[in-house]
Amino acid sequence: MQLSSAGAVSQLLMAAMRGEAGAPEALIELGGVGVQAMLQTRSRGPYPPDRHVIDAARRLSRILHRIARTNPAPLFELARDPLLQLEDAELSDLVRILQEVGAAAEDDTVDLAIGLLEHPNPYVRYHCVRVLLKFPRERARDALLGRLHDSSPMVRRRVIHGMTANGFFRTPAALPRLDALLGARRGSLLWAEMKALQRLIQTERPASQV
Repeated sequence: MQLSSAGAVSQLLMAAMRGEAGAPEALIELGGVGVQAMLQTRSRGPYPPDRHVIDAARRLSRILHRIARTNPAPLFELARDPLLQLEDAELSDLVRILQEVGAAAEDDTVDLAIGLLEHPNPYVRYHCVRVLLKFPRERARDALLGRLHDSSPMVRRRVIHGMTANGFFRTPAALPRLDALLGARRGSLLWAEMKALQRLIQTERPASQV
């Protein structure tokens, strides 16, 4: 049997969602093909008729998280391959799963997230922001500044919360952007949180920069 054939991959997916021994390892061995199949099936099915949808999807999620922790190369391969086009929901899932990578893959994960910050889907951008907030790097901090002006309130809120919670991401360079947002969005749901972040950065700013 050709393991990379659609029928064989489908059989492995069904076996993995039923919890059959050996199926996760066989899917992992398929690399990017296996990852793509798991992301698509987790998002759209089909699922084993004798298993609850949530339980089946969780089994696939555990395999994907295992790949992220042990050898995330297939995840990067899939995200960067223009021929393997993922739906937005699947790409969003992939980025979210990359939060589980080990130290050796953190820099590649940060680079991938930065490269996807202009993606048209706000959920993809949201999970990219979450990745960048988990792995403190100067280039991540710089990239997050631009997301303060993201068109999605969900993305802006995650950046503001992340900067508020972690001093590494608070920088005086954010103040002009916060000033502009506070002036333009007075009365918005995020106004009080932006104002609190602005005051926090001003308090922490070195005297030479005041």
